[in-house]
Amino acid sequence: MRVYISADMEGICGVSGYEDVNPSSPRFERALKLMEWEVGKVCEILFDNGIKEITVNDAHWNMNNLRIENLPKGIKLISGSPKSLSMMEGIDRGYDFCIFIGYHSSSTTPYGHLAHTYSSRTVKSITINGEMCSEAYINSLISGSFGVPLALISGDKKLAEDERERLKGVEFVITKEGLGFNSSILYHPEKVIKDYEEKIGKIVKGNGYLPYIPESFLVEVEFKDIRMADVVGINPYVKRLDAYKVSFEERDFVRAFKFLRSLIVIASTV
Repeated sequence: MRVYISADMEGICGVSGYEDVNPSSPRFERALKLMEWEVGKVCEILFDNGIKEITVNDAHWNMNNLRIENLPKGIKLISGSPKSLSMMEGIDRGYDFCIFIGYHSSSTTPYGHLAHTYSSRTVKSITINGEMCSEAYINSLISGSFGVPLALISGDKKLAEDERERLKGVEFVITKEGLGFNSSILYHPEKVIKDYEEKIGKIVKGNGYLPYIPESFLVEVEFKDIRMADVVGINPYVKRLDAYKVSFEERDFVRAFKFLRSLIVIASTV
């Protein structure tokens, strides 16, 4: 069996605030060690459960954080940016299921710990066909577009509460409880690893979550600054909805995602 892992940092066990996840902060090295430890433990548990091939995609910040020498032998690591599929680079139809490690709640989640949706600087909210989106939901549509079920998500409790009903069939490992953007109740690593062992034992025998992929997608993005909507609105394929919000339509979700990412990059130039 082949497994794909998308690894972010905000939801990693022991990560407590923005200074932990910012590469320019002196606290980042500790958080990176925690991320490498957790990703490594998950890979070891997967290997112990008979998984033969694991690909890990570094999905945090500039996506060049994880060090291959600090991860278990036998894995492949996708590192660096930009990547065409960003947090889901490298996904293809050959994987049996995927796992999201260290994820966080969306930009619209009250008290969400380090909550944002693809860009904390530019994006206030993203909806797809009227559904408010987290990164986990968006990325589940990418994996689903390749026919790869989403089996497990780890991260903060708010994310699990937001997505448990929508992503039915997905197992959740909760690493912390958000008290606010920059505060949380952290779970002990031993508890988190025991939860991983239990949940991974289930998913290797299950089917995971394969989302329904609609025939078309209406994507709406609300930016944090009116000037961001100004510059994005120049694109002839974009419809300006109000001072901060734009939309576009696309029939293929992978193309829709790539277009969405390009708009976010354009907005970040303001």
